[in-house]
Amino acid sequence: MSWLTSFRRGINAGSKMDLDDLCAALSATRIQFDDIIDSVHPFENAEEAIEKVWQGKVVGKVLLQL
Repeated sequence: MSWLTSFRRGINAGSKMDLDDLCAALSATRIQFDDIIDSVHPFENAEEAIEKVWQGKVVGKVLLQL
């Protein structure tokens, strides 16, 4: 057996059961990435967008469009 075939490397990303649980939770809640975006504002309105965040009127991310 050569060095190249005997060398193995992996990552720890949780168990298969953990991944199955995560997939089941995502499927059950039907979460989508759109759900995490609160609003999109033009850069010119950045002050208004930031004020909305400071007032606690945001659920999700506020994006500034360049």
